[in-house]
Amino acid sequence: MQLELLGIHHLTAVTAPTFTVAGVEQGARVRLLRNGAVVSESAPAGAGGAVTVTDPGPVPDGRYVYTAIQIDPAG
Repeated sequence: MQLELLGIHHLTAVTAPTFTVAGVEQGARVRLLRNGAVVSESAPAGAGGAVTVTDPGPVPDGRYVYTAIQIDPAG
């Protein structure tokens, strides 16, 4: 699998990648998209403002673009 983070290409054998997203508003969730399709959503962020979100996979070999979107706690 090939990941592209900030325009930098990374190769990995991980089939269920986990991402840590910082700067998240307390109570907000982060939705993870793979090539534009939602694959996972985090638990609400705590006071620290960071969440972990995992693509449950298994992600087959190929090139993927991941996007994280903060979902406001108010909806």
